[in-house]
Amino acid sequence: MTSMSTRLLDNDGRSIGVALGECLEVSDTADIAVAFARRSGLEELDALPRFQGRGGRLRFLAGTDFRQTDLDMLDRIEEAEGTEVRVNISGEAMEGRRSFHPKVYVCRSAERVSAIVGSANFTRGGLRANVETAVLLSGPHDAPVLEEVASLFNRYWTSPFSRPVSPPLREAYRFVQEARGQAYREALRMGDVKHAEARLREAVADLMVPPGALATATGRTWLLVTNATNFKLCVEEATWGNSTKAGIEKMKAGDRAIFYVKGLHAIAACGLVSSGVYEDHRPFWPDGSYPYRLRLHILLRADPAVEFKPLLQSLKGFPKGKSWGTALQTSQKELDPADAALLWEAVRRAAAPVRRLDSGLYAAEDGGPGAP
Repeated sequence: MTSMSTRLLDNDGRSIGVALGECLEVSDTADIAVAFARRSGLEELDALPRFQGRGGRLRFLAGTDFRQTDLDMLDRIEEAEGTEVRVNISGEAMEGRRSFHPKVYVCRSAERVSAIVGSANFTRGGLRANVETAVLLSGPHDAPVLEEVASLFNRYWTSPFSRPVSPPLREAYRFVQEARGQAYREALRMGDVKHAEARLREAVADLMVPPGALATATGRTWLLVTNATNFKLCVEEATWGNSTKAGIEKMKAGDRAIFYVKGLHAIAACGLVSSGVYEDHRPFWPDGSYPYRLRLHILLRADPAVEFKPLLQSLKGFPKGKSWGTALQTSQKELDPADAALLWEAVRRAAAPVRRLDSGLYAAEDGGPGAP
């Protein structure tokens, strides 16, 4: 009898999405039940189209609460033969007291069943970018816990509140979804809300790195040197990478990071390292793979970026005069504590609230206004 295996998953190293993709690659059928499903999840999980392309059979169930699920994405995956899609309408749409909020992924081959159960929605955030936790269970078809997971999915799937999307539901859902997004965009344009968002961002940053405390704080502060294109990607995905492990392995969770953008000759953001180093060869930056990576939590962005040269006279760890640029011919540089404090405060003074760079919504990935 094939033994059971159990593995804890998170997104700090080998992501939940990678584990799910590996399960799909060796499976013939799959069942997915999630609270939110978005196009970013499909873009993240390139194994799913391959699974469908070779004839894999898929049942996909997504919630409609908080209007976070992308119906167009559901239409797209349902185009494949052998795929059936339903949505659960037991929560908000029915004025119910309970949201539909599971995250269950079950993959089956002739020999084995794998199930991922945890917190990850079918979004880029859930499968890779967010802080998530899940358990991967793998074993024979008759393993009791895997039979329970399969039974749980079937209960969700056959619920009277789980139905195919009808044209009237689709039309009304999309209208409400856009109206909610528009209402939140309007709210963010209001002076009081924008001011409150800025104050909240500053309060969070000051809670994590109190003003005046950096010069004597424990841990290290790193100057991360990159170009404007890579900086944008680093901030959007909260990820930093290096071509060699030796170049990045000294950076630890809890260390501070300050971005220097070449070309602009300016410091543009600061934050905290939020993971250890992991290896990921998936293409990300246009000028290289930088497979040794770690996660960041961006706290502040300077708006506009702070010109670096006027700060040089006050910095200890940089040569003065025309040769100061030689100290920046590196991917990351450990900063003297006093220099770190000076640069951090310069970003803090110029900071504006952090927002996603590719969306008008402040939180469009998992949750959003009113989501739990």
